[in-house]
Amino acid sequence: MCIISKEEWTEIEALLALPQKQICVSTQKFYQKNFDRMTKRMLLPEQIGAKNRKSYNTYRASLVWRALTNLRELWSLYCASNTMLPRKDLRPIAAKIHFCLEALHRYPPNSMSESLWKKPATGQSRKSKRRHLASLPSGWEMELLHSIPSEHKYWLPFFISVLTGCRPAELKKGVTSWVEKDKLYVYIKGAKVTETSGQEKRLLEFEKIDGINIIFWDLVRRQPHSRLGIKVDDTKKYSDYIRSLSHR
Repeated sequence: MCIISKEEWTEIEALLALPQKQICVSTQKFYQKNFDRMTKRMLLPEQIGAKNRKSYNTYRASLVWRALTNLRELWSLYCASNTMLPRKDLRPIAAKIHFCLEALHRYPPNSMSESLWKKPATGQSRKSKRRHLASLPSGWEMELLHSIPSEHKYWLPFFISVLTGCRPAELKKGVTSWVEKDKLYVYIKGAKVTETSGQEKRLLEFEKIDGINIIFWDLVRRQPHSRLGIKVDDTKKYSDYIRSLSHR
């Protein structure tokens, strides 16, 4: 991941110079809730708000608000650290800035004309595996994980799937995780990416807290250079194994 280029520097300055809308605290909480929902379900505004244009616009506004807010905070940190920190220490900050820029490229601020929402052909949103998963008992992922021997080749791939929700196709491309200053980072190359859906890459950040996060944090921390790569060679065999295990 590269450091901020001159072109990106100019673009960021222009974005941060845009007039800021005054948003009340209650609206900010509402936007944050929408953003968390999109992040958890790994869906874009036009996917999670597919039923109607109003819903799409609401999620779009939430994502733009969060991206601009993050960009302001990260840019201030980057500029303050640019002359003091070595290049390698600037890369995590730059990576997060790039993710903000990607979101703002897709959904330009102060412009609703670039709508990516499309009216459903049948008037109904498509069926989703996630809706079926919602009917399962709470904690089913951990129960399934505990049923896999820790030495099994699919234990670690399923562990990262439970933690991040990444797809088998993304595991085939390879998922990289590392620990830096008591934070766990997971870098995922997206699958099912088209011009109107999907994310080409994702960088997830986890705090060191109790539960599954700290289990994986300790696991990565014990690796050389506190870095771990996870990959499956055959997505069909991996999916068949998990499916067979869930049936049993």
